[in-house]
Amino acid sequence: MAATFANVWLSRFALLAGAIFAYCAWLVYSLDRESKSNRIALMFNVVFALWAGAASFWYGTSAPSTALLLYRCMAWTWCVFPPLILHFTMRVVGSQVLEGRWRPAFLACLYTPSAALSVLVPAVVLADPVFRGGYWMLAIRPNAAYFIFVIHYFILILAAVVLAYFSSARPDSRRSGKRFALLGWSYLTAGLLGFVTDTVFLYLGMDFPNMAIFWILILSIGMIVAMRRYGFLSILPAREALSVLESLAEFVVYLNDSGRVIWANPSAVSAIGASSLRQARKMAIGDFLPPDMTARIASGSGARSDPRGFRTSLGPEGIPASLRVHPVPGDETGGMVMTAIDLRPEFATARTERRLADAGLLMDEFMARSLDGIVLTDTEGRVVRWNQPMVAMTGIGADEAIGAFYWDLRSSVEPEGGKTPERLRKSIASVFTGHEPPWTRRILETVILRRDGSKRFVQNDSFPIPMAEGIILATIARDVTEDHRLAEENIERIRKDDHAQKMEAVGTLSGGIAHDFNNTLAGIMGATSLLRLRMETGESFKPGDMSRELEIIERATHRAASSVKRLLTLTRKRTPESAVFRLDETLTRVVEFAERSVDQSVRIEKRSGLPEAYVSGDAGQVEQLILNLVINAEHAMTTMWPEGHNRGGTVSVGIQPFRPGRTFLSANPEAEDQEYWALSVLDEGVGIPRHIQNRIFDPFYTTKPHDSSSGLGLAMVQAIARQHGGLVELRSEPGAGAEFTVYLPRALAETSTATDTAPTHRGEGLVLVADDDDLPLETAVVMLEALGYKTATASGGVEALRLFDERRTEWRAAVLDLRLGDMSGDAVAVRMRQSRPGLPVVLASGLHDEAADLSFLIETSFSLLRKPYTVTEFGGALEAAIGLN
Repeated sequence: MAATFANVWLSRFALLAGAIFAYCAWLVYSLDRESKSNRIALMFNVVFALWAGAASFWYGTSAPSTALLLYRCMAWTWCVFPPLILHFTMRVVGSQVLEGRWRPAFLACLYTPSAALSVLVPAVVLADPVFRGGYWMLAIRPNAAYFIFVIHYFILILAAVVLAYFSSARPDSRRSGKRFALLGWSYLTAGLLGFVTDTVFLYLGMDFPNMAIFWILILSIGMIVAMRRYGFLSILPAREALSVLESLAEFVVYLNDSGRVIWANPSAVSAIGASSLRQARKMAIGDFLPPDMTARIASGSGARSDPRGFRTSLGPEGIPASLRVHPVPGDETGGMVMTAIDLRPEFATARTERRLADAGLLMDEFMARSLDGIVLTDTEGRVVRWNQPMVAMTGIGADEAIGAFYWDLRSSVEPEGGKTPERLRKSIASVFTGHEPPWTRRILETVILRRDGSKRFVQNDSFPIPMAEGIILATIARDVTEDHRLAEENIERIRKDDHAQKMEAVGTLSGGIAHDFNNTLAGIMGATSLLRLRMETGESFKPGDMSRELEIIERATHRAASSVKRLLTLTRKRTPESAVFRLDETLTRVVEFAERSVDQSVRIEKRSGLPEAYVSGDAGQVEQLILNLVINAEHAMTTMWPEGHNRGGTVSVGIQPFRPGRTFLSANPEAEDQEYWALSVLDEGVGIPRHIQNRIFDPFYTTKPHDSSSGLGLAMVQAIARQHGGLVELRSEPGAGAEFTVYLPRALAETSTATDTAPTHRGEGLVLVADDDDLPLETAVVMLEALGYKTATASGGVEALRLFDERRTEWRAAVLDLRLGDMSGDAVAVRMRQSRPGLPVVLASGLHDEAADLSFLIETSFSLLRKPYTVTEFGGALEAAIGLN
């Protein structure tokens, strides 16, 4: 047969590939003979080597019968290597399937199909070879057995690729990730190329040689690279680790679980009496340690040795040493590492000198690479170390700082009005005489002025260090200016987000709020229309006949006023207050407000018999907390259910006393051993899966559609609870609803003095009334006339001042709205007081937070009146103003 590329070069390449497979098998075996992973790797490399050796013959033979015989004899290698590859991959990634009781069954399922195919392929798949590509090429019968073989190969190799890539994405270490990534790429490349040339091309009858054995070579080469570069399949992690261990002057010996030497560094090889590592590997632990120490380590007590080590002798020369034993657990790399320090005097001195030199180098390197500023002084207070972060922080160069007194440098960056240079000198100098001022050994935050004039916030920790020559001072400083800036931005952002979340809560209930206000207005309009009808028809009736209509109007106005107050409490921006209030009353107010606003399919049930629950804090914030939980419960029972599911249900709220037990305190470290009130909100909604329950309180995290929620509701609940010294607990299961329990510390009840209802105030005289809204202006005039006063009205601040100046001495009092359009009511009142000191003034406001911000007016004897008000409240405010003046 004429020479061709196949029978000359492919035959030789096959022999070279066989040699590489054999080398890889030897390398794997030499690294660790006991490891199961190494044994499997040895097996499939041997299989590949046999396959490559046979390939060198079928590429070169001139007889088709010889080629067919070789194909049939070696067909089992094509069937066996895919399960070996998958088995090996599962072993190296630590699959638990290979460790449990199902291991035998799994291995049987893995290898049984390959055993069956090893019989079927040569018998029913292989056909007489055909001469193509310059040699007698393999031919197949495309029957069911062939396609089973192809599917078997493809599935197992694909599973190995996926497993390797998955492990590289979630590695135990960076090195491990690189190993698995390299392994995965090797699998993928070899598997795809082999599938194309030896399956697709063969099936299509293309004139291209079968080259699977060469593509598989990629796999073994990848394994060799992983072993050489990343310590794959090695007992020790990598070549560089061996280099470090070999360079140690101390003795390091690695032994397997039977006590035989696997590896030792050169110092240890010499100490145990061996001439080379090869000779050391023939030794056991008893060959170089005394019998009592050997027995102690064999019994296991050596693994629990004193951290300072055992004193023993080592090797035939009886070298005195301090020995430590470190067990290495695991099936793959079991055994122990023994480290020993040579205690001979000449080595101890050299070791001490080496350690001192290393310590100096370590200090220099540490200071150079530290991200924090570090300052060291000598015993007189002169700076001997001043690293680069200190230069960047202060603007003082190292050349200027080294040799200068630390207190002079410190005073040069002191801001105006700070500590004087003399005070700094005395304070710092006292450290070197043995005193420890209060600023030492604690982290302080100070402000310095950098040399360029910029202000920097610096955290520093200064501490004295006793040395042989005296005491030196060390300072570690960190620039936290950027942290301050970010903190201020976050505070402002939280304030904005807080207000946005409040508006989101109100927006969620807006439909219900509008419905509630329309119902309130319907009651007022209906009652007034009945009264007007009676008067227009001339129906005679007594004053008592109007009591029902008047009661409806009064109830409706109180209800509207209460709703407005709740809305203002929820939406206004204000500084948190701290006062004792009743949690049960707060809960009742929120329930009354929310039950008129939530979806009609949702019912809010307040548990009966609420205790008088006193807590300390901001009642407005707690109202927001409760409302957020109620809204969250409403959403869980309505919009969160999938389309077609019955919506609605009951939200159950209640309060009960709670005393945390030991289990609760251990599960909630932020809880205190004290009395709490437990406020719970229970819904019948979709529930919350366990895997997201620890994220449900994170800001901006939401399980609702992003266009319907900001993700701040539950975050604000937790923030408000923590601000009040409490905590939030969640119990929920998917489909079974959720219960949020807020624990707030109990407070002592405040004593209140009972006040009798005062009679309605009456008087006489001329009262100036100013309001830019006709309706409250007319109402105030009617009330004043009913109380016996005469009135004059103004619709703005300028007009009110003009009327006041015209009859300055005649006014009995002035009633001014805080918002008059052209001027503020308090500014008008001050102008009037300048012309007539002691003028009684009542300031009225429809925004309660405005009144809260005008506490200074109380000191100037102005009476405050909150809208809406009754004639009795109006008369009381007017009487208070007259009485104050």
